[in-house]
Amino acid sequence: MTCTLGDRTRAACLLCGKILCDFRPGKNIRKRTVKDKGKIKNKKIGGIIAVVVLAVLLLSAVVVLFFQRGSGPRLSEMSINEEELSFIKDSRKENPKLQCSLVFDDIELPADLSTGKWYYSLPEAKVSQPDPRVKVKGEKGLKVAFLETEVTEDSIRDSVPMEFIAYTDSEFFCGEIYMTPLPIIVMDFPEGGIAPDEKEKEDKPIHFRLIDNYGKETHLVTADGNARLRGYTTRKYPKKPYHIEFGEDGPDGFKKNRISLLDMREDFTWYLYPAYNDQERVRNVFSFMLWEESCGTDNAFGIDTSITYRYTEVLIDGQYAGLFAICCPPDEKSLGIKDKGSVYKASSNNSGLQVNDDIIGFSPDGRVYGFSERKTVADGTIDVEYWSPVLSYYEEFYNDRDDNEALRNLMDVDNAIDYHLFTNLTQGVDNIHAAGFTNRYEAVWEENGEWHILMIPWDLDLTWGNRQKTAADLYDVPPDENVLSDDGPLHQVLVNGDPEIRAEIVEKYKTLRADSWSDEKVNALLDRLEAQIYGSGAFERDIERWPSSNHNDPETGLDDFRKFVSERFDYLDSYYGADETVNDIEYFVRTTDSLDTVFVFETFSNPSLFSTWFPRMEGSVLIMQINDKNIWDDEGFAAFAETLGITETERLQSPDLIVMESGNVSRTVVQDYWTNGDTAETPMGNLAYYEGDSGYYGLYLDGKQCYTDLVSTRKDEPVRLIVYTPEVCDEGDYFESQVMDFEF
Repeated sequence: MTCTLGDRTRAACLLCGKILCDFRPGKNIRKRTVKDKGKIKNKKIGGIIAVVVLAVLLLSAVVVLFFQRGSGPRLSEMSINEEELSFIKDSRKENPKLQCSLVFDDIELPADLSTGKWYYSLPEAKVSQPDPRVKVKGEKGLKVAFLETEVTEDSIRDSVPMEFIAYTDSEFFCGEIYMTPLPIIVMDFPEGGIAPDEKEKEDKPIHFRLIDNYGKETHLVTADGNARLRGYTTRKYPKKPYHIEFGEDGPDGFKKNRISLLDMREDFTWYLYPAYNDQERVRNVFSFMLWEESCGTDNAFGIDTSITYRYTEVLIDGQYAGLFAICCPPDEKSLGIKDKGSVYKASSNNSGLQVNDDIIGFSPDGRVYGFSERKTVADGTIDVEYWSPVLSYYEEFYNDRDDNEALRNLMDVDNAIDYHLFTNLTQGVDNIHAAGFTNRYEAVWEENGEWHILMIPWDLDLTWGNRQKTAADLYDVPPDENVLSDDGPLHQVLVNGDPEIRAEIVEKYKTLRADSWSDEKVNALLDRLEAQIYGSGAFERDIERWPSSNHNDPETGLDDFRKFVSERFDYLDSYYGADETVNDIEYFVRTTDSLDTVFVFETFSNPSLFSTWFPRMEGSVLIMQINDKNIWDDEGFAAFAETLGITETERLQSPDLIVMESGNVSRTVVQDYWTNGDTAETPMGNLAYYEGDSGYYGLYLDGKQCYTDLVSTRKDEPVRLIVYTPEVCDEGDYFESQVMDFEF
């Protein structure tokens, strides 16, 4: 029997000679046989022993060969040098279509065949020289060899691949294996993926595979389910965020399946977060980890409000999609309030959602105003049972608005203070703004006759210096800019004049700063994240895949971010450490308005709320742009117009422009408007409409621009309400005009 691989790879050849190459001088290997050395006569015991020993040896050999053949040779046994690689190439023709599947330790490596790149999740999430057992799947006679590559922390960070060659007697192709300490997710859409310009949040079936390397042994998690796009602004980017639900269709509909991923809790709903607009891919994950390690369980109920993220590299429909973070959002089960209350995602409201004396209203789409879930029952009507907790809670909050003791009982003081400090520390400009708050979860439940609420942070990409999602706005928020909330029971207690709550806030900041928010622990957390984002090489691969994304220089790592975080803490140390802080309410709130004077600002998604809101906006001008005059025949719209004081006589004229001022009974009603150069005299001044060469149109009131938009989108909806506040526009920012498009 002749081996053509030489001593170094002989073992591999003996086990699976068809896999390896044949370019080295061979050595003759004598086939050995077992022969009797003599005859044993008349020794019955000795004969029995010999037979038993031989049987054991043969059985051992069979077992060893069985397991070795099942596992394949080691990677190190299949390695070659540059000279040997050239020898194979020189005697064969390159054929990129000559593909293969690589299996390391019984797990098939994900591959992007369009780029010739394979991805290997390193065992135990550690950077080390890998030596897995290898199997190869491909056409008959296909062989594979790997170029000798030293795997180091530098090579992983710099995304240096291991090259390999797959070849037959006449052809070859070369590929690259990228090694990562991160887990890898493979998501395939068997019925076709989600188009880049997908607008609807449509569920599509998926096959899901996770190479989980978080434990001592890498293992494979497979599941089926559905996926759809999620997010608002982020879903418009080329790199998409996904909402995943595990389960399968059955005779009774979609049956959900709870599974655990990467040592996180079992759940059926998971989110893939792309971090496309974050130049360091760190803000969301860092902020949630900081909350988890400092405030997550800091409440009287022992409820864990943490939202855990894990970084992972992702391939979708056979293409590398980049670096993502995966999490599962909070729900009633994870928070332990199932059958007691509900978890709501707040979209935007202010200080108890006061509208006159009514507390929260239903919108036509099944949503309680201020919260983003749409919850209806089978017949499409409002699911009052689902919304009952939050309705009841805020009603009680409003009724107790002047009673500090009652307000304290309506909140978990530690959680409320933690959330207040945390959103200010992180500069959550997308969580707290002029219209109230947005992007947070509220867990509301009743227990022993008392209502409770816990605030849970969400959507923390616009934090730590980033105000918007474009490159021009990166680190646009200086370290000394605060983001102070003005909603909920904590704010109401502050404006009611409770000095103790101010002292509690200051003391809590100092306590957190001495422990979970200390420089030592914050930097240790950043070290861990820097190793995962940059040290894994995933950042380098991500920006190669998405060059138009916001990104810094990989060599910089988290240096700039770390510096900003340090400066932010330094500022807050002086801010909350000043002697006058505890005596001055303005250190704690953005506005000192009480619940009696603060009401919903963003009521544009609900016509009935708008009609009660607009009369209160003293000095604001309503421009009603009618794009489809048939809307006047709609009973719902006619009823809405009547609430604004528009008479039946005026409605019968079928105007396409109505201009009115809040608190002023006079109105301008125009039947034919919206032609370039049209003007109309109104009680507030001359309103002119002009269309520009760039495709935009503008509205001008006495020469001051009060609104602009694309001409092509002007008629997207039958009605557009434009609210213009002259005081804001006088400051030069006419984009503060607010717009409502809705159907009745």
